Amino acid sequence: MQQIADAVGYSKTGLLHRFPSKEALRGAVVEEFVAELQAVVAAVEDRPVGPTRDLAVVRAFADLALRRQGSTALIVSALTAHETPGDLAWLKAVAHEVFRAFGMDGPDGGADLDRRIRVYGALGAVSVIALATTDMPREDVHDRIVATAFDALGHPPSTAG
Repeated sequence: MQQIADAVGYSKTGLLHRFPSKEALRGAVVEEFVAELQAVVAAVEDRPVGPTRDLAVVRAFADLALRRQGSTALIVSALTAHETPGDLAWLKAVAHEVFRAFGMDGPDGGADLDRRIRVYGALGAVSVIALATTDMPREDVHDRIVATAFDALGHPPSTAG
C-alpha cells in the first residue's frame, strides 16, 4: 500500500482513509477500468463486426495501453484466467467487455477458434509492444502498435482505412 500511496502522491494513511483495504482499492481500479472498456464498446457497438470495428477497437486499446500501462496486465490476466474463484469474478467482467468490443459474445468470446486466436494475438501485440516501448515517444509507437495488432486480426491491409 505504501508503494501505491507514494505513486499517487498520498500518504499511506490518506490512501487507507479513502480505500480501507487492498480489496477496496482493487475494486475501485477494476470498476474504473471496466467503465473505460464499456466506453470503447459504446463507441463501436453500432458498427458491424469486421475491419472497421476492429480497427477502432485496436486504436482504442492502443491508446489505453499507452496511457495506462496497468491496463495491459488487467486484460492479459482476464483472458488467461481459466478458473475465476468468487474473489476474482472481476476478471470475467473485464474479459466480457473486451470480447464485446470485438463483437464477440459468450463466456469465451463466443467466436470460432480462429477469430478468438486472432483477437488474442492482437491484444498480445498491443500489450507487449506498449510495455516494450515505454522509453519511446507515444507518437512514434502508437500507429505501429495499431498496424501490428490489426495485422494479427487477419484483415487485408487495404481495409485499415
